[in-house]
Amino acid sequence: VIRATIDTQVFNALVQKVRIGKTGEAYLIGENGLFQTPRRSGGDLMEKDKDSKDYLTRHEGIRTFIRKDSRGDEFLYATTWLSEKNWLLVVRLEKHDAFSALRSASYAIVFVLILGISGIIGISSYLSNRIVRRMTASDAEQERLGSQLVRATRLAELGEMAAGFAHEINNPLQIIRSEQTLIETIMDEMKGKGVLAATDDTRELEDSLSQIKLQVDRCAQITQAILKFGRKGEPVSQDIDLKKFIPEIMRMVAKKASVHGITLRERLDDNVPTIHGDPGQLQQVLLNLFNNAFDAILTRHGSAGGELEIGARPAGDGKLEIWVQDNGSGISPDNLKKIFSPFFTTKPVGKGTGLGLSVCFGIVQNMGGAMEVESEQGKGTKFTITLSAASR
Repeated sequence: VIRATIDTQVFNALVQKVRIGKTGEAYLIGENGLFQTPRRSGGDLMEKDKDSKDYLTRHEGIRTFIRKDSRGDEFLYATTWLSEKNWLLVVRLEKHDAFSALRSASYAIVFVLILGISGIIGISSYLSNRIVRRMTASDAEQERLGSQLVRATRLAELGEMAAGFAHEINNPLQIIRSEQTLIETIMDEMKGKGVLAATDDTRELEDSLSQIKLQVDRCAQITQAILKFGRKGEPVSQDIDLKKFIPEIMRMVAKKASVHGITLRERLDDNVPTIHGDPGQLQQVLLNLFNNAFDAILTRHGSAGGELEIGARPAGDGKLEIWVQDNGSGISPDNLKKIFSPFFTTKPVGKGTGLGLSVCFGIVQNMGGAMEVESEQGKGTKFTITLSAASR
């Protein structure tokens, strides 16, 4: 007689080693509900399984379900009948342990979803606010440009009116000069005939006539400068002698500089060459630089301590440099990048159109030159104009 059997200890150990999660366990029960292998959570070999009545029914394949055991704990069960033996293989896991990974994944999904929605809302809000701010700034800029265009138009009209006034004033000045010359001639004739004796009164009268002539000539120079500045038409290019041209412009601003306590200096090189261009446009460029320099100087120094220098010198390679330098408030690095942009101004509303430097830059470029600026806040600004010397 040959008897074959299995090592039950090895078989039991094999089943008992099956473990899923923290509470998962596997065991075998017979069709009578007796444990064929010990259960780790309680249940010895051949002991009655109190919960077996819930899952001892016959079924094909693997059956999964959730039940409470005799102690009231919920378990996720998976059962299948062994094909060679009337034993039921039971694998069970506490419900909270079985679904912990799913819950963790659900929490992670919810967290990511909330985080994503919050991020989308935050980014949308940020972009919306940024767009609104840009639109508001654009509207404000458009309104500012509109007001500056109106002021620029008014300034252009005022320039035309000033040129007309200068022309009208020039006619009476010529009459006054003629009458003054006539009076001097009559007085000379009367002196020659001995009718008019040389007394203190006659000398005082002659001094008054000289003063009238001096002031008439001065008014004539001012009106001629205004007419030249306001003259319309295409640019008329001609040779410009800077050694004569620059002093003429300095005389136009000398009175304003002295009123504000600003010292003017000229540094004109003896060898500075002539240039070819429109005198009226070059005058416009330099006057604009002077006016900007006056404003910067007054901002920093008030009515004392201001200095303004203009100079010209050869720069080599048939070029020359004209510079205007002041010791005013200077320009910030951020504004320095935009200084030649149209309608950009650092002056308060009503004091600047932002067109001056951009127009000057265009004039210098049309003359075949270049315009550069160097500035340091609290120390001053220097504008340098590079032009080609007139060909000989």
